[in-house]
Amino acid sequence: METIYRNLLTQSRLVSDIVDVSRITKGGLAVEAAPVDLAAIINSAMDMVRERAHMRRITLETQIACGPIVLVGDAKRLEQVFWNLLSNGVRFGREDGLLRVEAVTEGDNVRITVEDDGPGIDPGFLPHVFEPFRQADASPRRIHDGLGLGLAIAKHLVELHGGTLAAGNGPRGGALLTVILPSQAAMLAAPRFSVE
Repeated sequence: METIYRNLLTQSRLVSDIVDVSRITKGGLAVEAAPVDLAAIINSAMDMVRERAHMRRITLETQIACGPIVLVGDAKRLEQVFWNLLSNGVRFGREDGLLRVEAVTEGDNVRITVEDDGPGIDPGFLPHVFEPFRQADASPRRIHDGLGLGLAIAKHLVELHGGTLAAGNGPRGGALLTVILPSQAAMLAAPRFSVE
């Protein structure tokens, strides 16, 4: 039953992604702006990947500024962005590895990084990483599921919020995805640190 449920959620997410790509193509994907708490959004997205991370024995680590980091944005769409980034980290990170999320304020912006310790993104594929339906391994024998839509959708949603999304490889060799979003009344104090 658990396997059926997980597969149903995966198929539901794939259908949702295809609908979102269609809306993006037609210019019909919009965001509803309201003040949102970034930490709550990231924690909610982490809850959505926690079971799969546990199955792969991946430790989830967050470092988020104490106090509220307030953004003006669409909570549901921002959660979708971070779910996509975290899902990729769980999917492509190594078993028994670490998936790290950090959020810090930088002037009038907030920088959020999602870093895994997997093999990283092939440098030859980096220019194509945000293209819809593009995957580094498109062979019939690839070991990872998905349609290659998550990062394309995430980039579009971040841009609708006035931000940027960039991909590269971090100092530990794994993929490093960096979101820059404009902040509202962002406050940075000593970091709140948690490991699960």
